[in-house]
Amino acid sequence: MDSGEDTAAAVREGFERYRQHLRPEQVEQFSLYLQLLERWNQHINLTAIRERRMAVLRHFVEPALAARYLAGAGPMLLDVGSGAGIPGLPMKILDPDRDCVLVESSTKKATFLKEVVDALALEDVTVVNERFEAAIDAGSIPQPVHVLAARAWTGWGPLLGLAAPLMAPGGRALLFVGEATLRALCRNLSTGGAMARTRDRDWRRAARAGWEVKQADPLPHLDTGYLVSLELGR
Repeated sequence: MDSGEDTAAAVREGFERYRQHLRPEQVEQFSLYLQLLERWNQHINLTAIRERRMAVLRHFVEPALAARYLAGAGPMLLDVGSGAGIPGLPMKILDPDRDCVLVESSTKKATFLKEVVDALALEDVTVVNERFEAAIDAGSIPQPVHVLAARAWTGWGPLLGLAAPLMAPGGRALLFVGEATLRALCRNLSTGGAMARTRDRDWRRAARAGWEVKQADPLPHLDTGYLVSLELGR
């Protein structure tokens, strides 16, 4: 493993590339996070991204690019299918006053998340080691949720449908998706004030809940990656 100075330099370079400013303590936290991620990734498959430069961009800078969508949102952030903690933990590092709940069904990955939270001395972070549906049934997720965030997921329609009852009025969702999922979101949910009229059973619950696609921006370092912002109808 490289020295802490090398790791910090990689973190700074990645953020500066997209004009994202970090405080010294945030550089230190992201550097330690990256070191833990690389160490654990040698033993369990936390992420398929092994090259350090791309890991910084995909895991840390992408969540930073989402920060502009959080203006005015309430404090409770829910990251579902958190895996290596992406995007929830980077958002927490960048906004320390935010409460963060990470839902991860894999016990090994949940153990990693708890180690990162302890090592970085992050407060108001809860790791829920359950399937999302089971966590809802067990009442393990604090409510109301103001921001839903997810990246590594399959079945986006059911996810939004399940999450809707947990959300505050006007709650937001930030999804990191590919082109096919972006098309499905726009096809099945309200867009630009037009009401959703989906015939897809997997999307009906999300459409009825009132999720609306507000904005979709390409991720600058990917050919077919998008950051999609949604809002729950009031």
